[in-house]
Amino acid sequence: MRHKNTSPFIVLTGLLVGLGGVMLLLRGVQAQARVVSTTPTGHDFLDPAFGSGGRVIIPISGTNQIAREVAIQPDGKVIVVGYDNWRSAERDNIVLARVNPDGTLDTGFGTDGVVTTSLSSEDDAGYAVAVQPDGKIVVAGSSNGAAFVARYKTDGRLDTNFGSSGMVTTTLPSVHSWFLGVAVLDDGRIVAGGSIATTPAAFLLARYQSNGTPDTTLGGSGFVTTTIPGNNAYGWDIAIQPDGKVLLAGYSTSSGNQGGFALARYNLDGTLDGGFGTGGIVTQSLGATIDYAYSVNVQSDEKIVIGGQTEQKTGALARYNADGSYDNTFGAVAGRNYVTTTIPGYASVVFIETTLQADDSIVAATRMSGGPPAVGITVFDPDGLPKTALGPNGVITTTNEGHGASTYALLTQPDGKIVLAGHVDFDDSGEFAYDMALWRYDLSVKARIYLPLVTR
Repeated sequence: MRHKNTSPFIVLTGLLVGLGGVMLLLRGVQAQARVVSTTPTGHDFLDPAFGSGGRVIIPISGTNQIAREVAIQPDGKVIVVGYDNWRSAERDNIVLARVNPDGTLDTGFGTDGVVTTSLSSEDDAGYAVAVQPDGKIVVAGSSNGAAFVARYKTDGRLDTNFGSSGMVTTTLPSVHSWFLGVAVLDDGRIVAGGSIATTPAAFLLARYQSNGTPDTTLGGSGFVTTTIPGNNAYGWDIAIQPDGKVLLAGYSTSSGNQGGFALARYNLDGTLDGGFGTGGIVTQSLGATIDYAYSVNVQSDEKIVIGGQTEQKTGALARYNADGSYDNTFGAVAGRNYVTTTIPGYASVVFIETTLQADDSIVAATRMSGGPPAVGITVFDPDGLPKTALGPNGVITTTNEGHGASTYALLTQPDGKIVLAGHVDFDDSGEFAYDMALWRYDLSVKARIYLPLVTR
């Protein structure tokens, strides 16, 4: 007898196993199909082989550590970078931590897996991280108001053979600058992107030789700036195309509270690519006022995906063709190149970073506010359709014992697992006690075993 497949679960003697409603016989006892749950929760996808139930809390002395970016080494160890003392009177320091594949802190790195670095007498913050083929770690951010790149040895010590005592800065006199994205090229050169607070604010792109000296073949001085006419431009993320051209994504704003996604593509010499968009720049407003782009990825067919938020406080993805034109095949709405996501019970949703899986599926680090404290990810197929089998609208949320939490970054491991980085606030009194946190999701999980259920 065949049962109608009304549930992904079946009950065996002492076991409940998700096997797509298949009927089995076990020692003469018929397993009866029985609906137990039709919607998995975020905790169902947490990888139990990582940390405590799929989550790692990184204990660091000081106050309020913020995790801003993650990278993975060839050996599977995860690097997380950020800063401490956020919202405190003390100055910020760069914080770098390394965890083993099982989530334990790597005691061979820094002090018990953690490195805290002060590069100046003022605030220092690490916003981006990349790993070189030789295992050295490249960090980019802001130090005393100047965009910087620093390099660490594999044991966590600053590499004094890089730049000046392990770091280099790129700035204009009396103007603040910062890097939010960094990448290591195949030849060892380093590319960093961000913003510079000129009037108006502009995109900032820099490239360095492997020893930290400016690569003057880019722009003549090792860096270039790009303005969006009539707008301030803020760069948030970079991506390197297979041909070596660099994408810098962010957003632009005007004094009239108008603006939207902004994307620039650069040739190898730092000039804007005239074959991309209009003079090398693409801008797009998804609504009536300002939209914010925070991440950029390039799919295998060279289409470009940007993630961020609309002014209406919905998570947003947009896709562009290789020449910068809008790809109106993206998402479910004909003639539109973008998708937006809301989450019931939350006032605001932000796709703060995105990553691609091997099949070009898109995973967005999802920051939620105005609702129950949680972190999450949202998963789309390569063409922008939400993977609803994973959760409503493709959203997977994870609570943290009721504590406040937020996320900034994520990555896809070579095995397809997703590492999400952020922080958990363990002070519920209205003050702040942020600890860096990592969550790892295994999206391949389709079955869970529950005990003890018996049907005879």
